[in-house]
Formats: sequence, structure tokens, C-alpha cells
Amino acid sequence: MERRELTKPAIAALIGVWIGFLIGPNAVISSTNGLFMVPVSTALDVNRGSVSAIYGISLWITAATVPFVGRGMDRWGVRAIILPGCALFGLGFLLLSFATTFWQFAAVHCLLALAVAGHGSMGYVKVLAGWFDKHRGLLMSISVALGAGFGAMVATNVVHYSIDANGWRRTYQGMSAIILLIGLPLIFLLVREAPSVRVRDREDRPVGEPEGVPGISLREAARQSAFWKIGIAVLATSMTVIGTVTHAVPMLTGHGIPGPLAASIVSTIFLGTVTGQLTSGLLVDRFNHPRILAPYFAAALIGVLLFYSTSNPVLLFVAAPMMGLGLGGEIAQYGYLCSRYFGLRSFGSIATVVQAVSAVGIGLGQLGLGYIFDRTHSYALGAIICAVAMTIAVVSISLLGEYRYTVARRPVR
Repeated sequence: MERRELTKPAIAALIGVWIGFLIGPNAVISSTNGLFMVPVSTALDVNRGSVSAIYGISLWITAATVPFVGRGMDRWGVRAIILPGCALFGLGFLLLSFATTFWQFAAVHCLLALAVAGHGSMGYVKVLAGWFDKHRGLLMSISVALGAGFGAMVATNVVHYSIDANGWRRTYQGMSAIILLIGLPLIFLLVREAPSVRVRDREDRPVGEPEGVPGISLREAARQSAFWKIGIAVLATSMTVIGTVTHAVPMLTGHGIPGPLAASIVSTIFLGTVTGQLTSGLLVDRFNHPRILAPYFAAALIGVLLFYSTSNPVLLFVAAPMMGLGLGGEIAQYGYLCSRYFGLRSFGSIATVVQAVSAVGIGLGQLGLGYIFDRTHSYALGAIICAVAMTIAVVSISLLGEYRYTVARRPVR
């Protein structure tokens, strides 16, 4: 009979993973960097493009680091990576609050980039993939949606209020305290990997694959077209949507929209993200085919086109959650896609490469949009680039074929 998945250790791990997402980079950094851009650049006497460049460079440091982190997870286990990563993540925000020069701010962001590699989403996804199979897509989506998605939505408004009320330095200190004093101890207590990743049965492996943990190596995955299609879609979506999120508040205020209203509009991106994360998880488990995700990426494309072409607040409140819908489908499901196309044997190594691709995309978006604005004093060229990138993402996801590693089924005894 089927292995029972909802055991007490599995549920504890699920709660711990949710907390990890709640205080993780997707919730805490991606959603708030844009809010710090103006006060930090003013306090440190640099232009917006310089701060944006540091955001981008730190992401590329993360991109260069996460493949090694993934190998470490496969070799030594997830806890050996995510616990130090989370501790360094919280410490990084504390150090940012003491930066008095731009170069100090830049150096700490580079340190924070290493923390993001260890405390990023793929370690937590690997934990869930080990505990759950039949409902893997749904539970990953719930964890990401109620963790990273909900956390980003709350962080956008809370951080905006805190910067106005307490200043950017005190806000960084508050973020550090939440991570170190609440999040880290709970992750330490709750996040545990499954005792072993069991071989399900012959249906969980391609014909001819040897016994053992089901899956293929990173080198073998790189020879498959699915690996490149997933990578292209993740790169384009991360670059477009998260790059736009980072610049959204200064972009909107530059069009005459008041700061609190701009922050509210941006927060609806994360409302759309949560919706995309939850619904995509239900659909991938139900229909068992990746093309079910194509409408999410198409929604992001429509949202991007609308967001860059209007300053009407009503239309922006429509465009923002549409972008979030696509981002939610991407964030929640690229780890799931890796587990279904490449298995769990080298999941850490493979999924963190895709995570690195996402970081490269975010960096390109943040740095590129900042550079374009500084050179042209407009985001018009950036709008064209983002529209083309999202079109490519939609095509890449639509071309994915059948899964290689389907849901395990055991004969009833």
C-alpha cells in the first residue's frame, strides 16, 4: 500500500520549511530592496543606479555560490547548510544598519549574498521533496505561498511603514532581530530531512535505471532539453518580474503616484504571487503535466505590458497581481519541475543551478533597469526588454514535454 506521508515528523518539517520561506530571501530581500533604494542612496550620497548595481552584483555572487551549496546539501545534508546560512542572513541585516559609506554597504551585501545561497529556497524544497511525493506540488506551493508569498506581501507594507517611522537603519535591525531570535531557533527545532529517500518502484524511474535513490546527475540533466527550457523560463521571469518589483516604487512615485499608494500597488504583486503559488500546486498535482503552468507565465506577460504602459492606479492594481501570478507559478514550481524531470538523487546540485540562474536573472533585471534609468531617465527601453523576455518564458514552458519521474505508486498488498 502507499506510504503514509502525513506523519508527525513530516508535518513538523513542513512547518519548519514554511518558517524558512517566511524569513527567507524571496520574502525579505526581493520585496524590500526597492523600498531601501531611495533612503540608502540619499544617506550614502550615491545615485540609484549604484545601489541597484550592488543588488545585482550580490545576486551574481549568490548565483556563483549556490551550485557548491547544492552539492554540499547532497553530501552533508540540508541542515548543515541552511542553519549557518540563516544565521549569516540575520547577521547581514544587522551589519547593513551600521554602514556609513557606500563601500561598507556594498561589502555587507556581498556577505549577505553568501547567506542567501545557504538560506535560499532550494534547501527547503529538498526537505519537502524527501518527505512528500503524492502531494508534493500542493505542499510546496502552500509552503511557498504562505511563507515567501505572504511574507513578501506583509514585508512590503511593514518595511515601508518602518522606514518612514524609524528610518532605514532601525528597520534593518528589526529585520535582523526577527530572523535571529525567532526564525532561526524554530528552523533548528523543526527542519529535519526524511530518514532516507526511498526508491518508490519501477514507475518512479526510467526503464533501465539502476536501483537506488531515483534520479540523474547534474551532467546528465544538462544534456536534456527540459533542463534548458526550465532555466530559460526561470531566467526570463526572474529578470522581468523581480527586476520590475525592485524598481516599482521609485518608478511609480516618479510618475506622480504617492509613496503609500505605490507600496500598496507593489504589495498586490505578492497577492498575485500567493494566488499563483497555491493554485499552481493544485493544478500540477491534478493534471501531472508542466504545460498547465503556461497560463501563469502568459498572465505575467500581460501584466508586464500593462504595468509599463500606464500610470492609472486602477490599471496598475490589475497589472501588478497578474505579474505576481506568473512569479508565483515560477517560484513555487521550478523546484517541483526539477524533481519530476531529474529525480532526487542529485536534486540539490541540479535545483541550485536553476536557483543560480534565477539569481542571475534577478541581478540582470535590477542592474539593467537601474542602468537604463540612469542613462535615459526613463524605463521605456526596459519595458521592451521585459516584454520580450516574458514572451520567451511563455514559449519555453509551453514546449516542455512529459515528466520523467512521475508520482510513485505501490501495489496494494
